[in-house]
Amino acid sequence: MKICPRCREEYLDTIISCSPCQEELVREQDVHISAKTGLLSKEELLSHETVALLEGSLDSCRELEKTLTKAKISSAVYPKTLSCDDNAATLGASCSLKYMLLVRVDDVQACQEALHGSFTEQIAREGKGRFIADTINLEDTEIQCPACGHQAALNQGECVSCGLFLGEVG
Repeated sequence: MKICPRCREEYLDTIISCSPCQEELVREQDVHISAKTGLLSKEELLSHETVALLEGSLDSCRELEKTLTKAKISSAVYPKTLSCDDNAATLGASCSLKYMLLVRVDDVQACQEALHGSFTEQIAREGKGRFIADTINLEDTEIQCPACGHQAALNQGECVSCGLFLGEVG
């Protein structure tokens, strides 16, 4: 697998350059601190104390990684194999692979600020909605939906107007 040293997008080994960045692709293990990006290589990042900012699908980790790269925050996607207990496995069960997005512990606050800024920008671009920092108490008899603004009781954890799942009490 090759990656672009600027945007960190992954490409097949047969691809030579990143179309958007016009950068020559390199193997992931060959990426070092880039003067253009100022980001740490995966190996350099792993030499620091790190924390998993996200555990989830590869797509989710890559999306967040792009946001952090734009904010000049070094991060690395790392696979995490989930344990599989053969004695408790059901028919068709398999060990699954999950991914972690690792960042330096010292960068956690900067990550929070970058993600908040990205979210606020996205809302502004879409021209609707607003950032809601209030906590929703699911034990209330009526809840105002943060997505559509409808105020009513939840139906099995969902807004009766737009269907947003907020969670079930219990």
